[in-house]
Amino acid sequence: MAYRSGTLLLLILALLLTGCGWGRFPSSAPAPGVPRVSNLRVVPEEARPSEAGVLAFDFTDVDADIVDVYVEISQVADFSISTGFEPVLLSHRKYFGQAEGTAREEIRWSREGLHLYEVFVVDKEGHVSNRLTARVVIR
Repeated sequence: MAYRSGTLLLLILALLLTGCGWGRFPSSAPAPGVPRVSNLRVVPEEARPSEAGVLAFDFTDVDADIVDVYVEISQVADFSISTGFEPVLLSHRKYFGQAEGTAREEIRWSREGLHLYEVFVVDKEGHVSNRLTARVVIR
């Protein structure tokens, strides 16, 4: 029972950390011209180290000026949580000129554990979208 309680506590702590949006990219308040992301998914939801997958999400931006796609990565393994200090740039100007669509970015896993991915986009004016979190289990 203690094992399950410890695992649950670590999962909750990881979710809280990834949901805080710390760092240099705080989300902009919803307003016209601020991009929005939705329907984040990681395929497959379970994988092995060294396998590749796809991080996909839908986006809308009436200005069609999304410049960057970022991801913040957290990992829960062996009862420890590791997070990146800075968001990772997944793509630059790949979706510029699109007012809506589905973004697809390839990712590769290197270690076992629960991986949490929080994505957001930044437009040309510096507006930061909302953030979405998805998980994948690497065994």
